[in-house]
Amino acid sequence: GQVSFLIELGMERKHALSLTKTQAKGAIDDRREKYCTRKQAKILKKYNIPIAGIGVERASRIIDAIAANGWKPVQEIPL
Repeated sequence: GQVSFLIELGMERKHALSLTKTQAKGAIDDRREKYCTRKQAKILKKYNIPIAGIGVERASRIIDAIAANGWKPVQEIPL
């Protein structure tokens, strides 16, 4: 649920558990724009793409571009 997704986005478990559902939703919305998931970060790092400031949706677009390129580095990183 929300707690596990917040943890996946890098929030400490203790903090995630202390949030109300409304607070958790706000935190998820905020973090989705600023952070990718740990799994996405691992893939991006493998291709030497800095993850700072890359949110979930952008990370997804970048990974999709890499996949479409046969899992080889892309010349231009999608915005």
